[in-house]
Amino acid sequence: MKQKVYGIDLLKVMACIGVVCLHTVNGSLDIVNRILTLVCSLSIPIFFMCSGYVVFLKENISYEYVAKKIIKILAVCLFWEIMHAIAYFLYYHEMRNFIKSFFLDFLQKGLFFHFWFFGSLIILYFLLPILRRMEQKTPRLYIGILAFLGGACICIDGISMVAGRQVSLSIIQTFRLWQWLFYYMMGGFIATYSGKISVWFCKYRGMYVTMALFVLVAWQWIVGTYCFGGIMIEGFYGSLPVIIATILVFLYLYQTTLNDVMISVIEIATSCIMGIYIVHPFILSVIVHFIPMFATNGILNLIYWMITLLASSIIVWIIRKIPVVSKLIKI
Repeated sequence: MKQKVYGIDLLKVMACIGVVCLHTVNGSLDIVNRILTLVCSLSIPIFFMCSGYVVFLKENISYEYVAKKIIKILAVCLFWEIMHAIAYFLYYHEMRNFIKSFFLDFLQKGLFFHFWFFGSLIILYFLLPILRRMEQKTPRLYIGILAFLGGACICIDGISMVAGRQVSLSIIQTFRLWQWLFYYMMGGFIATYSGKISVWFCKYRGMYVTMALFVLVAWQWIVGTYCFGGIMIEGFYGSLPVIIATILVFLYLYQTTLNDVMISVIEIATSCIMGIYIVHPFILSVIVHFIPMFATNGILNLIYWMITLLASSIIVWIIRKIPVVSKLIKI
């Protein structure tokens, strides 16, 4: 069980690195940058799968548990808005409407636009007790809904290709629940049936993952270029190659055997993931403001990604050392 948990932590760490990559690396600058961003398109789906996997390991999920998780998310997001409002007032001597921005954050329109992820997570938490009970009492219904959602993702992707535009982009990410619920429930499905899944997957898993990633990159590159006139990665989250690659990468890593040194590193990194996700947009904006060339050169752009990740990690590590403030990076 411990190895499974550490494997999930490893997936979270890799997904966090991938999200920072998506926000910093410009895929139009170089072929390496392009391939890197296309591979990192798995990051958000993996985050949702990890969330589903972890909560479905619990025997019973009460509404009290759900309420505590939602309140904690809201409190952390509100505190960051308040902290920014205070800093804004001290610097500009003007008051910000942080309450309005707080609500808009979850709709991908506020100051902390990347909090849309928390908005989707809150909706999934509301559904969680029902989903868990369904999985336990009527597993066939659970699997049926999971299959329906997967089919919906693929159908919408097909409609997009026919229409010549990525239909899902017309809906803000918070409410693309057919995608997020699919990945969330898939994580729960794997948590429940991990033993049976591992039997057929383990023998050729390396080959499966390699082939899936190759198809993933080729699909997004070709379809994005020739069907949609450009690659918008978030519009591919529901495509079949992304779904397959996400599931295979998850299965490949979630039971990974790690030595003591790697476990220690992952434990430290895991404790910083949420903080990095929260603060990195501000770090990257400051860096590119003072060194704009990071956004225009392929190699420098990759360095920009690494510096943003490093600077965010250092700041979060410092925050973790402050008892009260450290609660602002834990959800």
